[in-house]
Amino acid sequence: MPIRWHLERIMEERRWTNRALGKEIGKHENSISRLKKHKNMPQITGDLLASLCRVLEVEPGDLLEYVPEEE
Repeated sequence: MPIRWHLERIMEERRWTNRALGKEIGKHENSISRLKKHKNMPQITGDLLASLCRVLEVEPGDLLEYVPEEE
């Protein structure tokens, strides 16, 4: 899949823990751990993406990166 997911990097840069982020967006810390381990974009709702952007103070383009597939 050509869309990269950068939640782990952004959380590290902003020093967010799984527990703290989960509390802010209403998700269990284990759910955050699973979300951030993805290298490619996981299936998430628009509401979850919006919550992540609001709490982490980022734009969707900071979390997502389009990488064209090699032909």
